[in-house]
Amino acid sequence: MYNVERSFRLAFPNKEVISFFADTEADKAKWLEILRALIGRIPPNPLWAELVWQRQEEILSGAQPRPSVLPPVTEGTSS
Repeated sequence: MYNVERSFRLAFPNKEVISFFADTEADKAKWLEILRALIGRIPPNPLWAELVWQRQEEILSGAQPRPSVLPPVTEGTSS
């Protein structure tokens, strides 16, 4: 690809392609290891969208809402 050593690309079903270029073979191997571990495991929606969808389903079904997974926001506190 591109006649560049240590390059690789991710091709998506929508025909989008992301090209990667690693500085070393070790870097390329690490990138590929991580990407292989992630492929097929990333949910289609971000966590916040999943939580909103679940809450919407609870409201529509009349079920009691589940406790929040996030800590409550308190005003006037600083970290």
